[in-house]
Formats: sequence, C-alpha cells, structure tokens
Amino acid sequence: MAVDLSDKREKVLEIAKFKGPLLPVQIAKDIGTNIMFAGALLSELISNGKVKITSVKIGGSPLYYTDNQIEKLQDFIKHLNEKDQQTALLLKEK
Repeated sequence: MAVDLSDKREKVLEIAKFKGPLLPVQIAKDIGTNIMFAGALLSELISNGKVKITSVKIGGSPLYYTDNQIEKLQDFIKHLNEKDQQTALLLKEK
C-alpha cells in the first residue's frame, strides 16, 4: 500500500497551523508515524516556505510554526539561555 505524501504533507500543515508551535514528536503522534518521517515532511514544508523553524530547542528538537503563530513563540522564552531570555524580555517590553 503506497502512502500518499501529498495527503500527509497537507495533514502536517493543518496540524502545524492549529497546534503550533510544536515539536516533531507531536506531529508524528498526530499522523501516526515515526519522528524521522514527520521531520522529513516538516523539512519539505520548510523548503516550500509553508512552515518555519526556531533556533529554540526543547530536548534537542526545534519548534515548528506557521506565520500566524509568531506571538505564541513568546511562551517558549523560558527555554532560551539566560542572556537570550533577558534580550527577549527586553524586546517584549519595548
């Protein structure tokens, strides 16, 4: 049975739009696959400009998000190193 990658890509994009920012493990769980396959789909969506990736890492994995979720990234400031946290909080105040 062949997997329709187009359907998987669309499902990943839908999940990212509604649940993001999120980790690859969350995508893998939602689409019923492994983390490597979910990561590959996310990579493809990044290449197409549909999904973005952060430099913030949680447990070694970056967060993935869409344009409409930029403000939600503030929820992850606590995962930055101390210097970057201070910078982010200062920028948030201004």
